[in-house]
Amino acid sequence: MFPRIHPKRLGAGTAWRLIVYSGNHIIMNIVMKSAAAAAVAISFAGIASAQSATGNATVQIVDNLQLTADSDLAFGLIVADPDAAGTYVLDAVADEKTPSNNITAVTGTSSFAEWTVNGVGANGVTISFPADQEIVLAPAVNTGMATADRPRVSDFNHNAASNLTDGSMQFLVGGTLSINADQAVDTYTGTYTVLAEYN
Repeated sequence: MFPRIHPKRLGAGTAWRLIVYSGNHIIMNIVMKSAAAAAVAISFAGIASAQSATGNATVQIVDNLQLTADSDLAFGLIVADPDAAGTYVLDAVADEKTPSNNITAVTGTSSFAEWTVNGVGANGVTISFPADQEIVLAPAVNTGMATADRPRVSDFNHNAASNLTDGSMQFLVGGTLSINADQAVDTYTGTYTVLAEYN
């Protein structure tokens, strides 16, 4: 509430009495020697009157996002070239599977990995992978195989949307398989990492 100021001239001179009210209470009763000084006091009283209001602060604490691998990233059956290394690219973004010319990927045996992320509402989510992630696949039979002779998977990719729908989202993951020339016959497996965070 702004104060109310009642100026009153004292007699026929230049002196003024200023009575300042807040509500029904007198908070200031002063005598000024000139009209100019009274005007300054009236102006200052209006400026100096501070106002206040209140606002609310809120926060909602939620659980971390939950990631689940629903199926494996499967490069399927590959026939290696005896003379040259090769690659097999599973591109989840473009929904394409592309073997290099010198290897044979048996049709219908490969598949993207299927993932689910669960969280809250329709909030934004970022799906990513550790920087420069490359995994070396381990052979099931020839366990003594040198690391340099084993297949590798790198350049992981995904087709995830940017927001959850009703607290959930499904997406696909792909990657690039690299095999050596005359890659040893075996079944190779390994693990990779997917990251998820609210944004």
